[in-house]
Amino acid sequence: MANINDVAKLAGVSKSTVSHVFNNTKYTSEEVTQRVLEAAEKINYKSNYYAKTLATNKSQVIGIQLDSPTGSMNMFQQKVTNGILKVCSDEGYYLLLMPNTAKEKEYFPIDGLIQMNPTLTDLEIVDTPHIWLGRPNYFIIETSYFVDNDNEKVMERLMDLLLPNIKECVLFMNAPEDMTVSRDREQGFSKAIINNKEFDIQTLHVNYQRGLSPATFAYETLSELWKENNIDTIIVDNDFMAQGVYKFAMDNQLSIPEELSIIAVSESLESSEFFTPPLSYVDLKEEELGEKIAANLIKKINNQDISKREIVKSEIKIKGSLRE
Repeated sequence: MANINDVAKLAGVSKSTVSHVFNNTKYTSEEVTQRVLEAAEKINYKSNYYAKTLATNKSQVIGIQLDSPTGSMNMFQQKVTNGILKVCSDEGYYLLLMPNTAKEKEYFPIDGLIQMNPTLTDLEIVDTPHIWLGRPNYFIIETSYFVDNDNEKVMERLMDLLLPNIKECVLFMNAPEDMTVSRDREQGFSKAIINNKEFDIQTLHVNYQRGLSPATFAYETLSELWKENNIDTIIVDNDFMAQGVYKFAMDNQLSIPEELSIIAVSESLESSEFFTPPLSYVDLKEEELGEKIAANLIKKINNQDISKREIVKSEIKIKGSLRE
């Protein structure tokens, strides 16, 4: 099987020059580029993909930006990526996972970029077609395209559902403070309280602190707040946090849902039925989010009109962990 060394030898250039021609990472003259392409075609070295790439000036590659400290994806992101992958496969695009966008973009040409985890301090990217998964911050939202859940609205709906059955105090353990999704959910949480003043209850709100596992954070936070508050209802960001709450309830001989009612804003583990009692959760339709954002980005790459804002409606799933 032909390799890059064979192409370099036949074209009379270095291996790095062949790499630059194929990946479009450094300028090469038209004459050298043509020699490399002819050599690649002659020995059938990935000729179809690279010929198409150079002819159309498109790589047929979509990048997913993670900017993750660990370089890994959480379960929510993995499920979204499944939806993205489905559309990319149907449309003939490759998918590149990019733990560090700025670094990878220097080496891997991409046609478009999906940006995950928008925060309050993000800056707009102008040199690559891109769409955000989640609401961008207010500094760049006017010029940004994004696909998101109805995060504020679903928290209002969730609180409207919970309020009649809250006895004294509700605790909301939210996502990290710097994420826009956290602000949107907090806004919906607060609006529901203001719009339902007939319910005289105490509310507590805390943000997840990175560094601890979600389960440990939930357990330790609840242990501390439990000392001085009559908490009887808990909303957690995800089912990993729910594990910590269930453990706290078991260690303190508390009955779920009679003494402690709980719901997770997202179900990453797909294990609601493995909790005892089964965990109530909000279905964020992750794969639908992925399919919609990939379809929109491909349209944007091809200069087709798309909506700047697409919302996927979440669905509340009631199981055995909520009081009635």
